[in-house]
Amino acid sequence: MGNGFLQQNATVPEYLQYGTLVRVLPDDRLRAASMLVYPGYLSPESATGVMEAAGLSSDEAHEIVQTARTNYQAHLDRSAGQGDWERFDAASAAIAEQGIVVRHSFTCCRTCADDEIELERTADEWGYVYFTQQDALDLAYAKASVYLGYGSFGPSPAIAAVEFERARNDPDKTKLNAFYEQTFDDLARIITSALDEQGLRYEWDGDTGNRIKVVDMDWRRPLAESAPESATPESAASESRSPEASEASAKPKRRGFGFTFD
Repeated sequence: MGNGFLQQNATVPEYLQYGTLVRVLPDDRLRAASMLVYPGYLSPESATGVMEAAGLSSDEAHEIVQTARTNYQAHLDRSAGQGDWERFDAASAAIAEQGIVVRHSFTCCRTCADDEIELERTADEWGYVYFTQQDALDLAYAKASVYLGYGSFGPSPAIAAVEFERARNDPDKTKLNAFYEQTFDDLARIITSALDEQGLRYEWDGDTGNRIKVVDMDWRRPLAESAPESATPESAASESRSPEASEASAKPKRRGFGFTFD
């Protein structure tokens, strides 16, 4: 099933990310394949690649991934009602409407996510929220959960540009620090309000230095489709890279006034 919140501008070939996922998978082969398949983001080819990186032969990896997909599809067929992935996607769409980049199963880990997130933005987007491929593994459980990392590319749109420039040029950084706090307060408010609107539960202590954990979801996202045969990670990245992203990639990375909370 298509997903508008997947990575658009990859800088690291997908196969190089497999080793990171392998390190956090259980030893049980079927359980490992299931954790890759059940969240609904990795194509069968990608899941097979991860299992090969874990030491299985091509045939073994293909077979175990197909078994996991068959088992999960049977679970979906037995289930009734709406899966919580639909409400989660609706919350993501509401967040995106506020000028915030939203990415699901984004890069292998948080370090790579923070390095690559600026390539995903347009000039109109001031903040971001994501979860990584490692985070997505927790969506494989019956009571699914996922941590949301977030940060900003610049000040909240609620802060007047002239006021921000004045604060940035003031040797006394008290006002600038207050704008930092306001920006992250606004980000967290937008995220939690969207989750509340969809009736999704989350755990968060109110500290914008900590991630927000969405909990107790009955996920049931449909299986990810096979990747088009003509697409490769490199060609897909080249074709989808926006002018803004290409320009951003040539510049030093800048995230949220020089820092990010995740």
